[in-house]
Amino acid sequence: MKLVVPRIDNSQLHNLLKRSKNCVDHQNKDRETISTHTYRNNVTEPNKIKEVIPQVYIECVSSLPQESRNFTTYTWRYSDCSLMKKPLNEFPNMKTILMNQNYRSTKNNLKLSDEIIAQNTDRIREENLFTFNITGIPISIRLQSFENDFAVNGIKYRVLGCFKFYDRMEVKDIISYARIVDNVNDDMAFERCINIPKRCIGEGSLASLKKAAKEKNLSCYETIRLVCKEKQKISGVQAKKGFKQFID
Repeated sequence: MKLVVPRIDNSQLHNLLKRSKNCVDHQNKDRETISTHTYRNNVTEPNKIKEVIPQVYIECVSSLPQESRNFTTYTWRYSDCSLMKKPLNEFPNMKTILMNQNYRSTKNNLKLSDEIIAQNTDRIREENLFTFNITGIPISIRLQSFENDFAVNGIKYRVLGCFKFYDRMEVKDIISYARIVDNVNDDMAFERCINIPKRCIGEGSLASLKKAAKEKNLSCYETIRLVCKEKQKISGVQAKKGFKQFID
């Protein structure tokens, strides 16, 4: 018969058994196994229960050692990771059953996690996680958030194998449009986005526009509005349609 003690402080069970001889006699008589909570507990470990009821087997469930090596997520309750190593010495006949099949992650995720965990010098033993799930897409890292932080903090960096986020053509185009919305007199942004998408505005038409803007002491955008309003001729018919389309 098995006594299951789920999610309970092992010290509570230990103190109960220690105070009550009748309870101990009952457990010795009827119980073959006691299942307790994990070795994450920061108080009394299952071996103290073994001191009170020596002839029973104790089952103790725990996370995989690589997950439990530091118990980072449990430090708020002062967990002691050394408790994971105690049963190896105190229970020489202990049998360990590893449940290392992963049902949620993909093979790529497990491969990366194993490579990171392998750097831990305090591992109790080596486990190889496995899954029958599909390989999954390669793990990708979005550069934008990193590049933003690097730029804000003045950190120099290089991107290998691809363009920096803000060096990509489509990103530059979008930023140019945003600059025009913010300030219609931004001629540099205007020149970049005036023909994106294509509006049949060639280099000659753009040169004529810039020349007229300089003569009138206006920005390129203001010059286009003036040309379209007064029906002045500074370019071909198709280019003028393109200018009007840009304004509209």
